[in-house]
Amino acid sequence: MMLLKNRKIIIIILILITLQYINYKLEETVFAETTKTITIKVSLLFKADIDSSGRVDGKDLALLMFFFGKTESEYKSNSFNINPDINGDKIVDGEDLVILASHFGLEK
Repeated sequence: MMLLKNRKIIIIILILITLQYINYKLEETVFAETTKTITIKVSLLFKADIDSSGRVDGKDLALLMFFFGKTESEYKSNSFNINPDINGDKIVDGEDLVILASHFGLEK
């Protein structure tokens, strides 16, 4: 059981490292784009802070993973009163995870 838990943690860490590399490449593109693109990136930072703590951290990742694969009707029926759908496509999926990971550790 402990080995399975350690594997999950290692997989999450590897995903985050990979996504940080992707974020590095995306940052190069963002600075080459217009101010509008930078504004969108900042607004996604606010949405990536799912628990509204002022920081994108492990709690946000845990919430996203809890609702992963859920549609809008499923996650809106929760008692937490949160919106884990960061990109607004009405499903919590890998795109939301990529956005969260690319903002991981940032503060408002």
